[in-house]
Amino acid sequence: MAFITNQWLKGAAERSRYHFPVTVSVEGYPTNDGWSKHNGVCAGITAKNADGNYQSIYLQEGDLDQLLPYLVERANAAIRQKLALDTLIGVDDACLLTIMTRLFGERARLAFSKNRGTE
Repeated sequence: MAFITNQWLKGAAERSRYHFPVTVSVEGYPTNDGWSKHNGVCAGITAKNADGNYQSIYLQEGDLDQLLPYLVERANAAIRQKLALDTLIGVDDACLLTIMTRLFGERARLAFSKNRGTE
């Protein structure tokens, strides 16, 4: 369950007009129709309220690239692990080696920083 405002807001919301978020269910879906291809849309999100009314957001790759790290960072550990596995399973060995080298380097740096801070 999520929430969406029931009108477009600009700047600070006006207190004299009703603009409180309403409860919605959110669903993501792939976009592959002609309009989406023509407009560079790669993903869609629909927010639907209990009455069946809905709003859709259509994302281009740049939008998705900006939003995804924020969402993944806030996802639970099981989802992050699934995403990591699903992502890494398809990369070639050279790319995987590069990623693992960077990963172990970052983990060593973090461990070193943590140990220095506790001395």
